Amino acid sequence: ETSNKGERLRHSPYPMISVDDAMNIIFEQTNKMPIIDKPLTECLSYVCAEDIFAKEPFPPFRASIKDGYAVHLYSDRSHEQIYEVVGRSDAGGENISIPLMEGQCVVINTGAKLPDSANAVIQIEDTQIHERHPTKKDGLDEKSIHINTECSINQDIRNIGDDVHIGELVLEKNIPLGPAELGLLATVGLRTVRVYNKPHVVVLSTGNELMPIDASSTDNGKIRDSNKIMLMSALQDLNIQYVVDGGTAKDDICVEIWAPHRRA
Repeated sequence: ETSNKGERLRHSPYPMISVDDAMNIIFEQTNKMPIIDKPLTECLSYVCAEDIFAKEPFPPFRASIKDGYAVHLYSDRSHEQIYEVVGRSDAGGENISIPLMEGQCVVINTGAKLPDSANAVIQIEDTQIHERHPTKKDGLDEKSIHINTECSINQDIRNIGDDVHIGELVLEKNIPLGPAELGLLATVGLRTVRVYNKPHVVVLSTGNELMPIDASSTDNGKIRDSNKIMLMSALQDLNIQYVVDGGTAKDDICVEIWAPHRRA
């Protein structure tokens, strides 16, 4: 820039400000994106627009941590640790409703629901078959088992809400939604999410020295416009759906080249 006498200015007329202050100015002058509701399956790379709290617990039922047996422990710990096998519970199988009495158990797999009266899980490695069925009954080989180790109430049980309890903050506002976040929201039962709509972006280069990146020569003091492809690629990498090349403006003209994109 020059002074009124045609001399170049020795000092900038603009005060120096911090990066934080500059960012605040940008945010104050930038319109906030509208908030929309989208199906969870369409929210990848959008930004969450509200704090999300769990409306249901996870796990939603008492579940086994290990493969083994869900047992109703003897109240008398001096009792011989032999348990009658009366059924089985598989992950994803029908809810088992067998009312276990003391000294009874069911075969159980990791993640399967426990019978309501079961109060511990014993991993299969800590048991041995005490008596077998002459022929398999309901697909079971064992008629009774012996527990070879000490066990305690609630052993190896995931109780309702151990991972996520009702009302827990599971995702904060302004967090980008990636695969892990979408999986978490699906786990707690969300079907739609409030997100910020994605912006439409025009990338405009300015500078008399710039020339297209496919130019064959950099003579005459020109340089290739490498920043534009970098910025447009970065925006596309963020899954911004509308990214437009706004062209290149000279240093000394009023910029009107992006006017056709104002409606975007």
